[in-house]
Amino acid sequence: VALVPTGESIEDAAYEGEISLVADSVSLIAAVGFIEDESLTVTVATENNQSPGTGMTRIAFFQAIPSDDLYDLSANDNTLIQGVAYPSVFDGAGDGYVSVDVLAGDYEFTVEGASSFINVGNITTGSGRVYLIVSAGNEDAPIYFLISGNFPSSE
Repeated sequence: VALVPTGESIEDAAYEGEISLVADSVSLIAAVGFIEDESLTVTVATENNQSPGTGMTRIAFFQAIPSDDLYDLSANDNTLIQGVAYPSVFDGAGDGYVSVDVLAGDYEFTVEGASSFINVGNITTGSGRVYLIVSAGNEDAPIYFLISGNFPSSE
């Protein structure tokens, strides 16, 4: 893959490299880092292509705030996913991505690191759906993205 600034040619790519995709899986392909300090890289997080069980929803968390802090995702003041690191910050340990299936329902999500806090807000999750919460920006000005949709069909 090559990441090229809008309107520029492939010769001006900010990143060039290879990614591996796994058959019968769902892959999150994320560009993380910055062009200015040459830390831009591509990370691939992969999980199986099996939808959550009846009455369940999948919550996925991708930690993309450049830091060596560990980040937690909480739901209704209870830690749901703990200790997620920025991709490859610990010599390849952890890819910044974790997912978990929970009962569908109403949740207030927050993301917290040692020096960052993000209130994602109240979300009513639906059965068989996936919700991806991405923490991004930097430690001084963290932001989030929320992407939701039906789980991809393997048929």
